[in-house]
Amino acid sequence: MIIVVSDVHLGYDRSNKEDFVSFLDKCNTQEIEHLVLLGDIFDFWRLSRADVFIKNDDVFQKLNSLQAENIHYVVGNHDFLLFKLYNEHITDYPFVITKFLRLENGGKKFFFIHGYDLEVARRPITIENYEKFAEHMCFNTNLYDKIASILWNYIGNISTINTRIHMAISSPHKRASIDRVYELSVSSSVRLLLGMQSDEILVYGHTHKPFIFNDKVVNTGSWVNEIPNKSFQNSYVKIVDGKIELKYYNRENNSL
Repeated sequence: MIIVVSDVHLGYDRSNKEDFVSFLDKCNTQEIEHLVLLGDIFDFWRLSRADVFIKNDDVFQKLNSLQAENIHYVVGNHDFLLFKLYNEHITDYPFVITKFLRLENGGKKFFFIHGYDLEVARRPITIENYEKFAEHMCFNTNLYDKIASILWNYIGNISTINTRIHMAISSPHKRASIDRVYELSVSSSVRLLLGMQSDEILVYGHTHKPFIFNDKVVNTGSWVNEIPNKSFQNSYVKIVDGKIELKYYNRENNSL
């Protein structure tokens, strides 16, 4: 069994942290062959690094003690700092942190990314510069300092600056570009952009809009209390014998 979850944004005051902690308790089982944390589990853009670690120490402890056979962390834009830290202290981390992941289940192949790549593809900025920006956003203590540092360290023209600010201050589901991200993700040409194999199924997050498209593309949604319809919060993906399910966590439910 593969369990995939993304966009909890721990450190953001609208994160459904209590629900996620309860969810991790349910994940404490060897029945899970792969637990995939698909990016933006933590949010270093909205809170200082120290505060994110201190206020979520219980979450880090749970992740360290889970009985799931394998834990994978695919980094997102709001937690890109972890990719840097992992590569500096690679031997001391309890799980591998990467930008993408490939797994097989039930004879099917799956390709996992957080998904910021798909939004950046629609912007006048390279993925390399955007990742520098994402890392830089993790190193300040408030949004105004972040915006100022972006302006001071910008690379490119004024449209690039506007792009960075727009992507920094608005929630994904509110950005007009997100619908275009969906269009790109379900297109057959997306595999050329991402370097996917022809028979791989794309699983991504980032947009906070969960869906399954023809069993070929899956979005994991989010655990953030910013969508009016609460029934679409706390979503995750369960894969058993190649079958994909989009599920919504309820603390009253005893099973995943």
